[in-house]
Order: sequence, then C-alpha cells, then structure tokens
Amino acid sequence: MPNGPHFGLPSSNSPECTLYLDHDGSWKLEQTNGELETVVDGQIVECAGRMFRFCCPSSNSATETLSVPRDSGEPTLCFTVSSDEDFVELTLEYPERRVALGSRSHNYLKLTLARQWLTDRAANLPEASCGWMDKDELADGFKMTPQQVDGEVFRIRKHFTQHGLPESTTIIERRPRTKQIRLGLKKLRIDRA
Repeated sequence: MPNGPHFGLPSSNSPECTLYLDHDGSWKLEQTNGELETVVDGQIVECAGRMFRFCCPSSNSATETLSVPRDSGEPTLCFTVSSDEDFVELTLEYPERRVALGSRSHNYLKLTLARQWLTDRAANLPEASCGWMDKDELADGFKMTPQQVDGEVFRIRKHFTQHGLPESTTIIERRPRTKQIRLGLKKLRIDRA
C-alpha cells in the first residue's frame, strides 16, 4: 500500500478508482467518471469489475493520528517551465511558507490544466466553468490512454499526500458524470526558467 491516505483500485500501478481519506476524516471512493461516494468500514465497493471490502481499523492509543497541517490562506501553484518545455518544476507557495515539489513527469499535465484555467479566466468565463478539459482529449494530446491520465491524477495526489499537503484531495477536480478534469487551485503563476 502507498504511503499516506491514497489508494488506487484495483491497484496503485493501474488505478481505475481512488480511495482516500478526506479532510473531514471520512473515506471517499472516486470513480473515473467523477462520481464520489463516502465509504464506511465493512462496505463492499466495486471497481474494474471486482469487489473489494473496505476495512478501516478503529483507532486506539497505539495508533498515530494523521494530521495534515492547515495553512492560512489559499496557496499559489507556481510553475517554472524551461524554454523547450521539457522541464517543469512546481512549487506551492502559502502566505507563510513555500513547498518545493520538484520536477515530475505529471507536472506537464498540471501545467496544461493551469493554462486552460488561465485562458478561461482571461475570457471572463464564470469560475465554475474555468479550466475544465476532456480527459479523452488530454489523453490524445499526450499520446496516452484515458486510463493513463487517471494514473497520472492518482500519482499527482499521492505526491501531494507525501508532502503532507491538505490540497492532495483537491489538486485535481473531476466533474461528475463527465470525463472532465481541472486543477482545484485557482491561484496560478507560470514563469520561464
């Protein structure tokens, strides 16, 4: 199992669904179509044609409580992009601290989503309509399958979780009953290296 409160089903290597611990302490199951369901201990969930029983151990004094720090204010997601766009480095800047997230292959997906968000905002679209992109079109543009895009979304969230960031569950949003995704952060900056 991966470190942190994110699990891919049927596996983390090929996730079709994501099970994660939400900020309110409840466990959520997210389907690739954006459907979100709260799950409880002992519940049977279906993913990829397989059945899984969710087992959540009860806490006791020997169990460490997961605590994700809450920073004051919304962070700015900062991209540093090389001139050939082969290198994309990411930093999350809070009002009182800065978290260097480094360069990862999935940063280019986040950059593409950020550019769409900024384009839509510049066109004065309502915030609820900004940034949405079709997963199948993204997959075609990246020369991958839609399932590989889902895998990238899982790895993005896992990377944020490993840094203890509360935005791990909201960094990528899915529009329910569609194949659309977007960045969950609204404050964005793109710089050239």
